Amino acid sequence: MRTLIRFVTRIHIIIYLLCGIGIFFAIRTLVLSRRARRIAIYPMEHETARNLRVRAFSTIASLVAVIGGTYVLVNIVEPNLGTPPDLPTPTPVVFLTQAPTSTPYRLLFATVTPTIALLPGGESALPSAEGLRGADCLLGARITSPVEGETVSGQVGVEGDANTVNFAQYKLEIRGAATGGAWAVVNNFNRPVLDDYLGAWDSTSLPSGDYTLRLVVFDTEGNFVTPCEVGIVVQSSIGALSTPTPTSTPTPGG
Repeated sequence: MRTLIRFVTRIHIIIYLLCGIGIFFAIRTLVLSRRARRIAIYPMEHETARNLRVRAFSTIASLVAVIGGTYVLVNIVEPNLGTPPDLPTPTPVVFLTQAPTSTPYRLLFATVTPTIALLPGGESALPSAEGLRGADCLLGARITSPVEGETVSGQVGVEGDANTVNFAQYKLEIRGAATGGAWAVVNNFNRPVLDDYLGAWDSTSLPSGDYTLRLVVFDTEGNFVTPCEVGIVVQSSIGALSTPTPTSTPTPGG
């Protein structure tokens, strides 16, 4: 029914035109029947004229009814139809798998003011955590250079991996006798690295000795991958110069 009403609405002008033509010919027939009745002599002629008049009135009445019905459909019924209700779109069922957290630790405090003036960073506020050593380090936090036990000096370039889900940042830290046994921040970065250059640090400000270099990778929630630790030996010129032996000053006449 809705389709029929919309179809009539689209062609209502044609319907009006056809009905108007039909009414015109019906009126013409009515006029001819009245004239035929006036000049009729025989009863048969009167009957024919009367039938023509009846058919003309019936045609006019029918066409007027069609025009009225079309007007009602176009101007009253069709505007109140509205649009058909949309069927609800089924919501797809999606199963989400939560990404596992590497460790339960979180970064609770920001890096504090450095406790040793020799390093450009500061003392690490990372809670105490056991890290993996050398080749045992995980892919998300791994140092491939320098290697365990390597002797370094001057500017030390660090290579490896620093990448995790929802990556936020990573930092390099150092610990040894010169840091008082605490982790001190060498530098931090906010870009992920995969088997490439991690950064560099200046070892010339440290006295020679055994140190541990650590890489810690954080995600946006403050969680961090198990840190990677590498034991290195720093060879520095600090403290290497021996104290000059005092020489006796000759006395006059000696």
